[in-house]
Amino acid sequence: VRQSSTNFEVCRSISSWKTKKNRCANFFKFLGKKSNAKGASKHYHYGGYDFTVKKLSGVGGIRFYPRVGHDKKFRRDRLHEPVVRDLDSIWDKNGFLEGRGPVKLGLVPEPQVFSQQRNIRILDMPIKMAGSNEYRVPAALAPFESVIKQIVEYEHKLLPPEVIEKYHAYITVDQGYVEAGKMQRKPGAHVDGFQGARNSPKNELNHSYIVSNLTPTVFFRNAFDFRHLDDRFHNLFHEMDSQARAEDSEFTNPNTIYLMDALSVHGSTEAKVSGYRTFLRLSYDIKKFDRLGNTHNPLFDYNWDMLPRETQSELVKYESLSSNLLQVIQDAKSGRESNIKRLESTMASLKKMKKEKALNFCYEALQSGSTQVAEKVFVFLRTFPPSDLMVARLLFAVSASPLIGKKARTELNNRLLIAKGQASESLYLDLVLEIMTVDSSIISNKNLKNLLKGYENSHQAKEIRKNKHTSGDVGIK
Repeated sequence: VRQSSTNFEVCRSISSWKTKKNRCANFFKFLGKKSNAKGASKHYHYGGYDFTVKKLSGVGGIRFYPRVGHDKKFRRDRLHEPVVRDLDSIWDKNGFLEGRGPVKLGLVPEPQVFSQQRNIRILDMPIKMAGSNEYRVPAALAPFESVIKQIVEYEHKLLPPEVIEKYHAYITVDQGYVEAGKMQRKPGAHVDGFQGARNSPKNELNHSYIVSNLTPTVFFRNAFDFRHLDDRFHNLFHEMDSQARAEDSEFTNPNTIYLMDALSVHGSTEAKVSGYRTFLRLSYDIKKFDRLGNTHNPLFDYNWDMLPRETQSELVKYESLSSNLLQVIQDAKSGRESNIKRLESTMASLKKMKKEKALNFCYEALQSGSTQVAEKVFVFLRTFPPSDLMVARLLFAVSASPLIGKKARTELNNRLLIAKGQASESLYLDLVLEIMTVDSSIISNKNLKNLLKGYENSHQAKEIRKNKHTSGDVGIK
């Protein structure tokens, strides 16, 4: 207890022995894995996943400032790595065109302590708030003190303090038994900190430090080309899976700290042998991580609206079209009745086979430059249920087209009005917020009032009002 007193404030010199005794008792409760009050956890289910939010104790913990400052040589020696070079740069989807992998920085200071299983699961909990470089770590994460401090030292060597001060720092710790042939984390190639259409304008890149004791993370160093996709409509994570090349992969080493950014495509791997795995990630991001399911830090006084994030469930997996399907679109541009009928029958057939295939076909057809083809596509899209927000996203994606944008906006507004009350409330409001964030002229003030009626107190409605006020348009109350 005395050995830990400096960092965890559980046995500081205090005048009252009774107070000291109580604090020591709390410390031993932590050692006995009793720091969380019984029944304090909350369980959520959405988007096909279960989330458990544990209430952590605010007793004790560690508060510290970094012991090192900006080390220009430390950064200069690693500038050949794109991840280091691009630190604090603005997100750009074209950054995926340059392949990149993780940057190996060093080993975990106390690997045995790091690996010891305590069944801890903390998800994206802030341990540093923007505006300060003070870190606050709850007592439940005491065993990870040394690795957290090591990562913080790397961060403050790579960037000057005034830059780091802009960022929140979020920690994730995932411990558990992983059976051979299974994964601890979600499958599929992805990046952490992806900025989709809703992030407008784009912010600084997220960058993260990761480390695990068993079962490596795989990184794909090859280039990824998403220029043919629209992130208002397409699911780019699915496309990462399609473009990831095994021959360009790199696997992390156990108990080794790596730096990656929001352009570093990576994924989980299957465990070769059964065992207990510890995974830790410390992320730096400009944005508030307000996803429902994230862990609350009792050492900070904050009250964020925590919201479900299900946007990806309404994004469409890109599927390239065969030469025959592309020819159907090309022939329909002639305007000949037989070719138009072939276009209509093709869309109907694709819808019966697979909805996403049909919507990819419609997306390509709407890019054809033919108003006649576009009109047939708009008519076809009306055959989908109003609650189908994939169709709304398709219309959103083409709403800026000089040729068909006006018609697409009309169709989109009509669909949103009909979809109200039929589609998932959170997905519906997220889409309205995303549209208003990207281009507030797509939805008129009159229509917006109708869309938000009954949802005035929702987080999304508040964000829309704030954005419109900031832009000088205060027509929506």
